[in-house]
Amino acid sequence: MSTEDSLRGGIDSELGRVYHDEGLYRIALKLYAAALKSRNVPIDAVIGDAVLSVRLGRFDRASAGIAGLGVLTSEQGRYLDEELGAALTAADELRVPVGEQHYAYGTLLVRAGRNYEAMLAIEHAVMLDDTQFSMYNLLGGLLMQQGFQERGAAAYRRSLALNPDQERTRGILEGIESRK
Repeated sequence: MSTEDSLRGGIDSELGRVYHDEGLYRIALKLYAAALKSRNVPIDAVIGDAVLSVRLGRFDRASAGIAGLGVLTSEQGRYLDEELGAALTAADELRVPVGEQHYAYGTLLVRAGRNYEAMLAIEHAVMLDDTQFSMYNLLGGLLMQQGFQERGAAAYRRSLALNPDQERTRGILEGIESRK
């Protein structure tokens, strides 16, 4: 891939942002997708693709994209937070997430600071798939944060039952139980 490829990725990303800001989401998503194929993927394209994926109910894609982001500038962080919030609100009106989508949706809600709603989504996730220790860890933290100590401890115990090799989780659970 050439310098021209990198330049094209930047242009596609910028055009995607223009269309995104105008509410022309499908066109913006196509441009972001083209930018994601360039050699030096612009962070703005990753953010835009993730946010628009939320609007389309593709929470797993959005969550994976956001999880792969490195350090953001303050402007990029602010843009992500604002647009993610708007996208989640739009998705709330349309969504019926199923299966693993609940977990991805929950992690996006955590990113947007909507922890009570995230707790509900993760509770649904573990009802549909009770084999993922990472889901129980997130649920435990969210439950504890909302003041549900016993339920949080139970989630951490379930996580350890699924994967006993978790020193951090074991330490959290010991701390909870020592306060009883």
